[in-house]
Amino acid sequence: MGLLFAGIAAIIIHAQHATLRYRLTLDAEVEGLRASGSSVIEVSYARNLKVLGASAERTASVRGEAVAVEFGASGIVVALLAANGKSPTDPEQLALSAFFGSGEITFDRIRKLAESGDEVDLPPSLFPPVVYLRSANDPTSVEFLTQQGGGGAPVTVLGIRLAVVNSGVWPLNTVDLTGVQITRGLDRRLPWLNDARSRDRFWQSLIRSGFRSAGSIDLKTMFVRGL
Repeated sequence: MGLLFAGIAAIIIHAQHATLRYRLTLDAEVEGLRASGSSVIEVSYARNLKVLGASAERTASVRGEAVAVEFGASGIVVALLAANGKSPTDPEQLALSAFFGSGEITFDRIRKLAESGDEVDLPPSLFPPVVYLRSANDPTSVEFLTQQGGGGAPVTVLGIRLAVVNSGVWPLNTVDLTGVQITRGLDRRLPWLNDARSRDRFWQSLIRSGFRSAGSIDLKTMFVRGL
């Protein structure tokens, strides 16, 4: 009897939940050098319990890191994880925006997308915020890029691709036992990332270079979420 109830509970939870993993690949050129980098990101969606005035149909939690492309002595290009959860370029919304546009989004459609293996070249309007650091070791060397390049930085964003990958089997994928592994290790490529004062210096320099935030941001979530 206990197993029966556990099975029913699992079915009910599954019907109210969907997990999507995708690989985001950034192609860029710096000072004539071309390179690519990618990151596997997971978004878990759950039906929102509409209490205390909540209106959203679903909630979303993200695990993953920003995409970084290294150019050695010529610096590093990073596609940030925009952090307010409302823009179509935020990691919670990006795949849904790319594949569904303004169409209806249901848990069944998200689950089918998660199994599809589909991929798409993002239009510039869906590019997440991209920055260039002339030195990976110096957070103040950051420059905010426009959709194709930016300021005086010798950088061109050649393209960004989103490819749906195997999300694994729930609930085993919640502890990374199944599915394509979520990317980790960005703090080894940006050694200042875990220092709060260094992140503040990054933020101040980013604002000076033209970046504008839609709201308050936990700076580390621009690089790492849920890990």
